[in-house]
Amino acid sequence: MLTQNSMSKNIKLNNSPVTNQLVKLQTALGGDLVSEHHLVIDNEILVGDIHYYTNGYTDFTIVEVEVREDLKIEFFHIDDFHYTAQFFGKNLVYSKGKEEDIQISIPNGFFILKDAESIHMHFKKGEKVEQVTIYFTKEILREESNVFLEKLDSFIFHEGDANLRVWKRAVFTSKPLDKDLREEWYLLKMMELNLIFQNVIRKIGTKGEKRVYSDYEIDIAFLIKKVITEDIKNKPIVSDLALEYGINLNKLEKIFRYVFNETIYQFYKTVRINKVKEEIYTTDKAFTEIAYDYGYTDVNHMSKNFKANFGLTPSQFKENN
Repeated sequence: MLTQNSMSKNIKLNNSPVTNQLVKLQTALGGDLVSEHHLVIDNEILVGDIHYYTNGYTDFTIVEVEVREDLKIEFFHIDDFHYTAQFFGKNLVYSKGKEEDIQISIPNGFFILKDAESIHMHFKKGEKVEQVTIYFTKEILREESNVFLEKLDSFIFHEGDANLRVWKRAVFTSKPLDKDLREEWYLLKMMELNLIFQNVIRKIGTKGEKRVYSDYEIDIAFLIKKVITEDIKNKPIVSDLALEYGINLNKLEKIFRYVFNETIYQFYKTVRINKVKEEIYTTDKAFTEIAYDYGYTDVNHMSKNFKANFGLTPSQFKENN
């Protein structure tokens, strides 16, 4: 049911249902079950707490740990539920029949998966992980929300709202109660998150909800990335791209930043300077020619950009290679 590679610290959680998710997590991650709702971990991989609660329609897991070794975890949707929501993820990698993975950072929002899809989570040594996962059925949703979600090919994500930010701060920062009351407090906070979550998804699909992003819109971000990569010698005009693909300019910028962790122009500059590096390494072109080909104002502009990224001037890089 669970596999772990001790060399690479890769952990895979399958989608088979269990009575208590903490048992599955304990098998994979170690730790001690101090109650049916609370797993405490303190080993060479992780240190911290995982809390769990279920009411039949939803399963909640709150993870608050520090990573002691580089770690990759893959978890799947559970067959007993229709959807999976991952909250506050910073290193989420999603893949489903695409040419490349989708990397999403949603520190104040959530990401909804359908059916038997999966997410990879990548954590670095020393990183603090504060995330929540909810598995839920259609029964907690209003009809219009179900209709919207059923139309999706794969997923949506929501950038979050004020209620989610307040909840996150209360759970992962404040912790106002004494330790011996904390378990009951966590159960209440999970139920509170359920209400906040329902409030958000009831708005999903309505014309006024601007913080939700569908798989179609993310596909547009990938298409624009491909267009930029294939024509890196021409600086992208973001307003023209938004008009061409029929998406609001501000929303396009936000989607691209959420998926690729940088703006469209930042992505263009990153790809461009790496192409310049490749040209210097593989050709004998003059630096002025390369600068002109890739749209720099002059060779000094290119050189400053090159050194800022690679710590060497183009001449120094050429000499060393």
